[in-house]
Amino acid sequence: MKAIILISLTLLTPLSAQLPVIPRPVSLQMQQGASYSLSSKSRITYQGKDVAAVAELLAIGLRPATGFPLPVVAAQGESRGNIHLQLGEVPRTQGREAYQLLARENSVVITGRTVAGLINATQTLCQLLDPAIYDPRKQDSIKWIVPPVTIVDEPS
Repeated sequence: MKAIILISLTLLTPLSAQLPVIPRPVSLQMQQGASYSLSSKSRITYQGKDVAAVAELLAIGLRPATGFPLPVVAAQGESRGNIHLQLGEVPRTQGREAYQLLARENSVVITGRTVAGLINATQTLCQLLDPAIYDPRKQDSIKWIVPPVTIVDEPS
């Protein structure tokens, strides 16, 4: 009986409320479509020299558990299969550390108002992945999936 109640509550709870993002962002909207799959062919791309260190930190954080090489490459914009980091304006925000994370089937694009905003966004991205992403050992049986979501936040 408890299992039926738990399953019912899970099915009735909106998926956005089930995503384990802490602290809760200003806006978290689930999108239609397929999830983004991080793979051995994925790269972490960035635009702007100030963003290179953040891209490298993200790669360093993701490599152990995924076992993927995740090369860090300068690029002028998002590209299929990759995670792209860039500085820019974040709609409907005022905060210095504001960021927007757009995850779709073909890519993840992270825009931060400042480098601090980008760092916050990369932490949010890690929370969207399986919790095993924090394991220092390669996790062979996990599919590294990011749901199709738009997240906007402006931590203070």
